[in-house]
Amino acid sequence: MTSGHLYNLAYFLDRGLVKPPLFIQSVFGILGGIGADADSVLIMRRTADRLFGNQYVWSALAAAGSRCQIITQSGNARRPCARRVGRQPVH
Repeated sequence: MTSGHLYNLAYFLDRGLVKPPLFIQSVFGILGGIGADADSVLIMRRTADRLFGNQYVWSALAAAGSRCQIITQSGNARRPCARRVGRQPVH
């Protein structure tokens, strides 16, 4: 798991190169990236909270089928989460 981009952003913030409010978007479930599971989401959120406090807005999304796991834990989605194309959405 990695949150290196958050530390890079904190570096830029400390030097005045970016200004709050910051918009941070985390993408989960990409091959070679952070997983699309609750622990990964919490790690990223806690790291952002520690580094930026209330100076940021956070958006999290998951790629393709990975979004099903996150959506079922968060209860919020833009589109229905289907396990495979042609299947009924998971409720």
